[in-house]
Amino acid sequence: VLPESLPDSVLEELSWPKLADALVLSHKPKEFTEFPMNSPARQRLAFEELCMQQAQLALTRWRLKYLLNDHSSQLSEPDLMYRTWQSSPLVSAAVSALPFELRPSQQECLEELWADAIGRNNGRMLRLLQGDVGSGKTCLGYLLGLGCIESRQGGGRVV
Repeated sequence: VLPESLPDSVLEELSWPKLADALVLSHKPKEFTEFPMNSPARQRLAFEELCMQQAQLALTRWRLKYLLNDHSSQLSEPDLMYRTWQSSPLVSAAVSALPFELRPSQQECLEELWADAIGRNNGRMLRLLQGDVGSGKTCLGYLLGLGCIESRQGGGRVV
């Protein structure tokens, strides 16, 4: 039996089924039309998954902040060759070669991503980059990947 994570009042207000019922319905619907994309059961499962992901990120951040800081001398600091993306020859060259100029919001986002992945947080980035189609997510990921490679951290970190 799965424990229920939401109070009955919330389930009633949103017209969502209990977690166990939503799982059964998703895996064994009586008919294909019983589990459409906008069904309450599907919304419930999506909400549950998002909450679990956010809780895991929060726990990881807490561990990094409070548990690993006590042993910071044992942690290997990333090689901070370049504190900003603008000072990185590889990333600066890639930005110059783009057939467009980065918008101020893209530059600001790249600065934040750079600080997390390469700069301050022991090289550990816990972010999800979201945006509309064509907003530059892939380009920023590419540039950040170049920065990770250049600082010898590996481009696979940007996934």
